[in-house]
Amino acid sequence: MPWKKIDDVDASAMQEFLPKIAYRQGEFGKWMGETTPVMLEHFGIPLKTWSDDHRSLYWSNGHPKHHTNEDDAQLGCVLNCMWNRDPMAHAHVNFTRSGLPIKEMKHIAKVTWGDESAVDQIGDYTPVNEYKMKRLAWVIARTELHNMLGLCSWMGPWEYCPDEKNQYVGDQNIEAKVFSAVTGVKKTGDDLDKDATRAWLLQRVYTMRQLDSSNMRQDHDTVPGWIYWDPKDKKPFTKGTVRMDPADIQKSFDIFFEQMGFNKQTGVPTVDTLKEYQLDFVIPALQKEGLIK
Repeated sequence: MPWKKIDDVDASAMQEFLPKIAYRQGEFGKWMGETTPVMLEHFGIPLKTWSDDHRSLYWSNGHPKHHTNEDDAQLGCVLNCMWNRDPMAHAHVNFTRSGLPIKEMKHIAKVTWGDESAVDQIGDYTPVNEYKMKRLAWVIARTELHNMLGLCSWMGPWEYCPDEKNQYVGDQNIEAKVFSAVTGVKKTGDDLDKDATRAWLLQRVYTMRQLDSSNMRQDHDTVPGWIYWDPKDKKPFTKGTVRMDPADIQKSFDIFFEQMGFNKQTGVPTVDTLKEYQLDFVIPALQKEGLIK
């Protein structure tokens, strides 16, 4: 292995490392090419150990947690279940950790997502509601949108701004304005959000095929045990803790799946939802494989 190249910051090392991983060559390639749960199990760390231990910082599917309950309660938890890897989403944490007082954040939440209760102060969480999950759908759309447009999700979106005269309310259509100016194709923010959600849905059904799963809620959308733990055993919804409540997390999935037009019990998009997002072409394959009805 060309370890010296790593020490010398020689990028050509990747030309030797990556093929080994891709083709599972040698012990290095075999285990670096595996999923985290399989790799850790092999080296003597069973799933339950890292799933229940908050110090491991792993999510249920084996990817590192990324801005979960410590940043945005139920929204962060459900968000980390919606991809089969680190979602690399920042639209939620950019808002909760913007530095704005909670009063201003709640005003922006009311303007943007319909109600002040769409956001909580970090560590002073309240039970889930439809507005929090509406904000989650928006975060997912903006995450995919930034991936497709090549925009930085750490700098955007721009639901808030420094303008005190406008009560710090930003412009949700900036991405659309940039896109329209560059391409000449006129799109609104809502148009692009729908395009982005379509891309996310396509990933969702592709993952269903990879897992051969007709019940994503059972097979994929699971949370680690450590989100239900507090070092001082503070109860959920107690100021000063980010500990989650199991029933509330399950309710979060219920609300979110209903809003997205999914089967609530299975977390699978309905045929009508796939058609709404112009994904008709995936329906025959999913039906043939018994993944949707």
